[in-house]
Amino acid sequence: MRTAIIGAGLSGLSCAIYLEKHGLRPVIFERRRLPGDRFVNGEAIFHALNRPYNDCLPYFEKEFGIALKPISVIETMTFYSENKRSDIKGNLGYTNIRGRHPDSFESQLAAQVRSDIIYNSDKTYDDLLKEFDRVVLATGDAEDACRLGNFRADLTVSLRGATVEGSFVPSNPIAWLNNSFAPQGIMYN
Repeated sequence: MRTAIIGAGLSGLSCAIYLEKHGLRPVIFERRRLPGDRFVNGEAIFHALNRPYNDCLPYFEKEFGIALKPISVIETMTFYSENKRSDIKGNLGYTNIRGRHPDSFESQLAAQVRSDIIYNSDKTYDDLLKEFDRVVLATGDAEDACRLGNFRADLTVSLRGATVEGSFVPSNPIAWLNNSFAPQGIMYN
């Protein structure tokens, strides 16, 4: 069965690894020039948010053969409010890198894939249906999925970001809680 995957991000690359383990060799089509070819950013994975699996990275490796290495174990989480500081300590989770960085999760996954990845592709879902038996949508863009009726966009959001430069300790993410300008909080690694 000839299978195409649209998207060389976390979903598309993970799908390819899983299909390869089951004897299929998909072809991955990516519009950009690299896996994760957007901006570089840091993320945090907190064990408390990944129930029922306390530590999701060993679970991914054991169950799906997907090996990911974080950049650091989170040992301390620091919260600042307008008047107080508080630290939580322990094995709280991991920090990782996303985007066009050699240590990003996308780069790690791409190194594990044996299938062909075609970059700078302008192939559409409809184009690939003519060449392949199955086409997996893993684009991060809901346009095709909405058009096909297997996805519904009930809410759209706008994200605002800022680049914060400096020296950061990956094992100690810091969050600022200030209701006057960010009612839901703001955080960085």
